[in-house]
Amino acid sequence: MEYYKTVQMIANEMESTINFLVFENMSASHEMYKFLEENTKNVLKRALIFFVMTMLFVSFASITFIRKITGSLTLLTKQSTEIAKHPNVVHHINLEGNTDEFSVLADAFNQMGGQIKQYIDELQEKTAIENELKTIEVNNLSMQNMLKTAELKTLQSQINPHFLFNTLNCIAQTAMLENANESYDLILKLSAMLRYNLRKLDSPVRFCDELANMERYIYIQKMRYGDSISFHIKIDDDAINDIIMPCLSIQPIVENSIIHGFEKSEVDGIVEVHAYADEQYFYVEISDNGVGMDENTLRRILSSDRNEPLQGHTTGIGIQNVIYRLSLFYKQNVFSIRSVVNEGTCVTLKIPRDYTHMLEIIPASSSHGEENTNEQPIGR
Repeated sequence: MEYYKTVQMIANEMESTINFLVFENMSASHEMYKFLEENTKNVLKRALIFFVMTMLFVSFASITFIRKITGSLTLLTKQSTEIAKHPNVVHHINLEGNTDEFSVLADAFNQMGGQIKQYIDELQEKTAIENELKTIEVNNLSMQNMLKTAELKTLQSQINPHFLFNTLNCIAQTAMLENANESYDLILKLSAMLRYNLRKLDSPVRFCDELANMERYIYIQKMRYGDSISFHIKIDDDAINDIIMPCLSIQPIVENSIIHGFEKSEVDGIVEVHAYADEQYFYVEISDNGVGMDENTLRRILSSDRNEPLQGHTTGIGIQNVIYRLSLFYKQNVFSIRSVVNEGTCVTLKIPRDYTHMLEIIPASSSHGEENTNEQPIGR
């Protein structure tokens, strides 16, 4: 019985000890659980914060990258549109900080834009040259047409020019045999004028040749008008004789002074031809003291319409024809005219000196094939 009680007591103590140990173990486990639970919560919070920050960073990086790509594409698209609208302007794309394929693409784009601009410039230059050549060709054809028209007008009333020249020479020889010296000179000068008008229409001539032809015309007019019209010719610079110009540029102007300046005038007429020069230009002035012209007549003469009623009596070439041929020949306007009603008219030709470089294409005066009429200059 004693042993039983002792065993029972030991068993109770062991049970108490075990319960104590279990309780202690459970208390420790609870503390550990709470610790682990707290740590788990902290880890979850940190993981969540890291995840959120990672997502924010990834989103920001993605947005930045997408903006960079779309910005470059937008700039390329915009510049492509600008090139389509303004291909003659160089468009440069600068993608700063880009070392990727977009930079290569931008460089290629800039190079392409420069090449397009260069190509367009070359095309424009080529087009301008072609247009200029076409304009020159059209002007040359127009001038040739006008010269041919003038030649046809000169030949209108002639069955055979050679027959006319031979007949005039025959009449001149007859006049010489009859001691009609004035008639002889008059016929020779008329023959020389006609020969000059026919042979020179298709080529430029020297001023001295134009002057000689004008003097023949003046001689004939002096025989017609006598002392009622006087002529004065003054050449200040001998170099002016080497100016080249279209044929029949001077005589129609003098003729215009006589026909339109003095036919209705009651005063004695004076026609002056003055040629002089400076460092850049040659000047030829033909002036008269005739009836002059009003503003309407001047505008009609200087207008671009060449189908004018103001035709020359001798050659059929009027002032507007002369103005047009001079502008075609010199590639600029060299003709100016001043006129005052009842006071007179002055025509001025302002010719650049550079046109003397074409002298080699003009034959010398002695080779024109005209007869030597032993003419004396008038009023020099």
